[in-house]
Amino acid sequence: MRQIIALLALVLVVPACTSGEEPPAPSLATTEAAAPHECDAEPGSPTDLSVEPADWEAFGDHQRWTDGSGCKVRLDVISHIHGAAHCDWESAEFITIGRPLGAATGVYTEETINRYVWDPEHVLFDGPLADSIDLADLPQTAIDTGYRQGGSVMWIDESDESVLFVVHDDFADVWQRDLTAGLCD
Repeated sequence: MRQIIALLALVLVVPACTSGEEPPAPSLATTEAAAPHECDAEPGSPTDLSVEPADWEAFGDHQRWTDGSGCKVRLDVISHIHGAAHCDWESAEFITIGRPLGAATGVYTEETINRYVWDPEHVLFDGPLADSIDLADLPQTAIDTGYRQGGSVMWIDESDESVLFVVHDDFADVWQRDLTAGLCD
């Protein structure tokens, strides 16, 4: 049923976009989040949990992302954790994704990962690494990645990897790229 609704939505939106009108602003109201679950997955795909490194789940309190169908995404594809308690960084959050999007992170280098920081209480840096914007202010080049977490949707702008957007019902949190953030003694 959801596939039929999504197809109808696509049929209704595409003519409006090709008629010169502005496309509708992104909204979660039209996308229901499926309950996270394991799925039969293509070998090696982002949802193939059989190849997820076993020790990742034991390291840190990961917040699991899903694809649009609710299939759990491997932690080495999207790693989302809070900062270390022994550094008093619990209020900061980190999302590490592979490059290109959907790839396993492997060895952390500038070529293989993007790490994004959400630091609303400034525990990592003096300046703000937390900002929220109206959905209408998302760059026109930003796209829905298909990744979900509860009522949030991950958006990226492939032309500007310095930010990642976590879209909620009527606003988006802007996460800043910082490859070294999250490392403490």
